[in-house]
Amino acid sequence: MAKNIKKRGSDYFAGKHFKNSLKLLRYFCCFIAVVSISYLLFDFSYCKPNLPAYSSLGSFPVIDKNKINQGYTLLTPYKMNQYGKGSIYLVDLYGKPVHRWQTNYTPFYSILKKNGNILVAIVTPGNDSNFPAGGRTGLLQELDWNSNVVWEYKNDNLHHDIEVLPNGNAAALIWEPVPKNIAKDVKGGVPNTEFKERVWSDAIIEINKSGDIIWTWHAYEHLDPKTDILGPLTPRAEWTHANSLMYINKDPFYNEAAYLISLREINTVALIKKSNSRIIWRSPKYMLAYQHDATLLPNGNILVFDNNIFREPNPRPLQGSRVVEIEPIENKIVWRFDGGEAGMEKARFKADITSGAQRLQNGNTIIINGPAGHLFEITPKKQLVWDFINPFGYNSTGPWPNTAVFKARRYGVNEINWPEKLNPPLPALSVMCQFIKRYA
Repeated sequence: MAKNIKKRGSDYFAGKHFKNSLKLLRYFCCFIAVVSISYLLFDFSYCKPNLPAYSSLGSFPVIDKNKINQGYTLLTPYKMNQYGKGSIYLVDLYGKPVHRWQTNYTPFYSILKKNGNILVAIVTPGNDSNFPAGGRTGLLQELDWNSNVVWEYKNDNLHHDIEVLPNGNAAALIWEPVPKNIAKDVKGGVPNTEFKERVWSDAIIEINKSGDIIWTWHAYEHLDPKTDILGPLTPRAEWTHANSLMYINKDPFYNEAAYLISLREINTVALIKKSNSRIIWRSPKYMLAYQHDATLLPNGNILVFDNNIFREPNPRPLQGSRVVEIEPIENKIVWRFDGGEAGMEKARFKADITSGAQRLQNGNTIIINGPAGHLFEITPKKQLVWDFINPFGYNSTGPWPNTAVFKARRYGVNEINWPEKLNPPLPALSVMCQFIKRYA
């Protein structure tokens, strides 16, 4: 009997212990649920709006706030094959918009003016098969801070880049057919790939606010079809395919007004003296391959995003892209970024089309992988201090969102006369937000 009493007592205490354990487990589960819900509410109500962008590393974009060049980035998301309304975003260093412009059609690229207006290249509805290559726009507009149209210029042959001129006018690139007597002598390219039985080239035009063309430079007048040769894998639809344009107040050779232009199909960046339209400098043969976004730096050197495809001669089948700084007097590369020292690192940094680079005021460089919408900032010693994926993706036909951009630019806090007070480009973040962004 004593044994039975002892057993019943043990069973009683065991059952009570089990019930207490269940109660503690329920309390613990409730606690976890409350914490999870609180985390989600905090994440979506506060952190998501303030930290909309991620880096390619999965954390938040700002890696070293002490070395980053503070400013706002002008992002022009590109909606491929869509002609509806679009948006242009001025974002802080975490990707939060501090201002937004709206356009009636898809924007291709935009530039901030000193007064806070933007100059926008816009893709108008049309059949792309009517044009010799990708990158067409068709409409140039200046928009004020509230997205009102200040002036516009329409031309179906507008494509790729635009430029703001010191006198308030604009410069742009247009396609034009090469005269047949010149086109027949253009060497290279894939045979029988002309566009509508013509070879096309480019012109630079200057437009005033009345929509008048007041200056023109024709590429075919200043190139040699026998020496400016297309590569063996390049279609003959275009001879030049200009994709970037920069106006220069004082060129590094004559201290005169000039244009810097990238001619992708002939692997050439050229400096054009405006007063006589002559080419006064061009990148050496084999230095670049299908490049984009050539800019003149304050030190007189030239920064270029070298897409590095169809390279000639090509001793290695494995090629990545790179950014190079060219010293134009001696024609040598004085700085480069190509992803790293190892072959796999070089191969990972790759963009066949679009893309760009910008040298910042503190000496850092922003590099834009256009198709991926991946922007990152590195120091002169190539330390990564900012890493950013365009958060404004659009629907796509593949498994990844379309985050593509043509290129982008960052603007310093004091570089623009902002029409209204903006939030700081590097806002203070709570410890919780930083924890969520880094580890969640």
